[in-house]
Amino acid sequence: MLAETIKLLAQQQNEGTYPTSILFGTVKTINPLKVQIDSKIIVGEFLVVAEHLTKYDVDNVENSVDNSANADIEQLARDVINGKYGNGEERKQKLGNLYNEVQARVNEILRGNTQKEEIYIVKKGDCLCNIAKKFNTTVEKIAKDNNITNVDLIYVNQKLIIR
Repeated sequence: MLAETIKLLAQQQNEGTYPTSILFGTVKTINPLKVQIDSKIIVGEFLVVAEHLTKYDVDNVENSVDNSANADIEQLARDVINGKYGNGEERKQKLGNLYNEVQARVNEILRGNTQKEEIYIVKKGDCLCNIAKKFNTTVEKIAKDNNITNVDLIYVNQKLIIR
């Protein structure tokens, strides 16, 4: 089953969809869901690569990025626009696995789409109608942006993208 899933993801990658990561780990708690990630496989262009094989130290590359989960995509995008990370392959090397996300934000900014998204964590007693009012949006928009099919069913600690 796992091999077939990886094969399907690789085929989708070849068809031009976005790179996919497969995470392996251990569920530590269910509510809230906490998972300890043991390894990660990245399905990239024509190749499945285990993350531990792609980690390397970069020497003598100015302005290379720490590709940690705490990266500020907005600031990186603005730095790219200001020329800090070069162009083409140089930019890809310096931004590493953040390249696609940062470049997408650069393109949004340059197209004039500066609308930011916010993550809202559902609290006990929340409903989509109150969350929508709080952020001056609609239940339908929140449901669409978060792939929610039943607008009456959300969970405490669920993360919602608000645009």
